[in-house]
Amino acid sequence: MLALALVSMVVPIGSYAAEPAIEPAPPPYLFGVFPHLAVARLEKIYAPIAADFGRALDRRVYFRTKPSFEKFMEELRKQTYDIVFLQPFDYVWAHDSGYLPLARRGEPLTAQIMIAEDSPLHALKDLKGGVVALPPAEAAVSHLAKLALLDAGLDPHRDVSLQYTKSHDSCLQRLLIGAVDACVTAAGPARFFQARMKVSFHILARSQTIPHALIAVHSRVPENERERLRAAILSWPDSPEGRRLLAAGELTPFQLALDDDYDVVRNHWKRFEK
Repeated sequence: MLALALVSMVVPIGSYAAEPAIEPAPPPYLFGVFPHLAVARLEKIYAPIAADFGRALDRRVYFRTKPSFEKFMEELRKQTYDIVFLQPFDYVWAHDSGYLPLARRGEPLTAQIMIAEDSPLHALKDLKGGVVALPPAEAAVSHLAKLALLDAGLDPHRDVSLQYTKSHDSCLQRLLIGAVDACVTAAGPARFFQARMKVSFHILARSQTIPHALIAVHSRVPENERERLRAAILSWPDSPEGRRLLAAGELTPFQLALDDDYDVVRNHWKRFEK
C-alpha cells in the first residue's frame, strides 16, 4: 500500500503547462510641446492629447514641455522627444535631425500685430519709433513680424524697439497694461487671451502666411506606430472625445503634413541669412 501511495504522488514532469512569459511593457514615449503658452495651460491642453496617443499606440505617452523656448530647444536638439508639437521655423532644422511630419494645424499661420482699441496707429509704418512686444525671438510669429516690418520699409533693429517676452500671454499682457505700442502674436493665443481677459484688441496688420505648427515624430518610432499616430490625429473631428481635445486648445482640425509644405519657411530663413 505504501508503494502504491508513493507511486500515486509522482507527477509526470510534463503534466503542468508552462506559464507564458510576461513581456515587459515598452518604454514610454515623450510628447514634447513648444512653450507657446504658460506651462500650466499647456499641460491642461496637451496632457489629454498625450493620453490619446497612448491609447492609439497601446503604450504610455507622457506630456513634456519647458518653461522657455531656449530650454525646449535644448531638449529638441538632444532629440529627447519621441513625438513633438513645434513651430514651423524649428521644424525645418528638426527635420534634419530625424523628425518627420505627421499632421499640421489646418489654418495657415500668420503673425498678427495687435494694438489697443484706442491706439492712434493705422498702418505698420506708423510703428516707426514705437515699442513692439513679441514672444521669444525663436517664435515663428516673431520671425514673420520682422519680415512684415521689412516689407513695410522699416528696419526691425533700428526703426522700432523690439521687446521679447516669455510667451504670447506675456506679450499680450504688456499690450493690455499699455507698456508697448503693439504686440506680435498668432490668431489662437489672441482669441484665447481676449476671451479670458474680456478685452478687445485691434489687428494693425498681418504678416505673410506659412503652414502652421505641426506634430512630428522622430524616425526612431516605427513606421506602423507613426501611421497610427497620424490616423489618431486626423480622426479627432470625427468623435466627441477628439472634438473635446481640439476645443480645449481652441485648435482647428489638423491635416496631413508633408515636408515639402515647409519649403516656404526654408525660403524665409534665406532672407534672414542675407
